Amino acid sequence: MEKRYYSAVDWWLALILAGVPAALIISGACIGDKILMLSGLLVGVVIALLAVPCHYTLTNQALIIKCGLIKQTIPLEKIHDAGKTYNPLSSPALSIKRVKVTGTNGKILTLVSPKDRDAFIADLKTRLAK
Repeated sequence: MEKRYYSAVDWWLALILAGVPAALIISGACIGDKILMLSGLLVGVVIALLAVPCHYTLTNQALIIKCGLIKQTIPLEKIHDAGKTYNPLSSPALSIKRVKVTGTNGKILTLVSPKDRDAFIADLKTRLAK
């Protein structure tokens, strides 16, 4: 049975992701610069395409990560462990409160930010134990 976990969203990150395009559009409108307005619109579209939706699906075979147009599938047999972290490295996560997923070789496979980290970790570990 599959279970979907949506990404937590930090308020400050949402403010940056929405604020930068909005600031460009508003600035362009105030000074009458259509190129600046178009740039803001383009930046907003790119951010939306790369960040929305952001969720993580656990199946009995894999962890499926969907963040905007990007989709990544990690087979469960390649996952060794998962634990809480605040690692700020670039990842398909919209919050700094993250879960570090490590591989059988001990390397970080991915960092994700489910709203309920404890439930996600417990669910993943239950699936790994099967």
